[in-house]
Amino acid sequence: MKPEFRQEAWDLMHENGKSIAGFIGVSRYFSGLMKEKIRIPGDKLFTVHLGVDPSDYEPIPVSGKPAYIGYISRMCEENGLGVLVDAFIGLKKDEEFKETKLVITGGFTGEDKKFLKKIRQKIGAAGLTESVRVSG
Repeated sequence: MKPEFRQEAWDLMHENGKSIAGFIGVSRYFSGLMKEKIRIPGDKLFTVHLGVDPSDYEPIPVSGKPAYIGYISRMCEENGLGVLVDAFIGLKKDEEFKETKLVITGGFTGEDKKFLKKIRQKIGAAGLTESVRVSG
């Protein structure tokens, strides 16, 4: 958004937000940012972190099946996906982890497309295309 329109947009969200009973942010950082930018009163703002509570599920025995490493987040450099792929490539050099798989999923923006292409090329160059599944 062009800088000259940003404040107007924040002000409109503030005005329209007066009729909202409550707001939910997905992190303390994002909640704080929205509280500041939209001027949300503290009693109308709640933070609910993204994630899954593992206590809601019963473990399933996995003996004899390959281990999976999962990545569920925005597929971008800022969230550490490149670090994970580098670590996975290193892990696969160890015979003990030859059957381990990596599953990558999440959203991405247009800005992330170049990075994702580079990640796919790195996985291919390491000969691990069959060990990694990437899906949006």
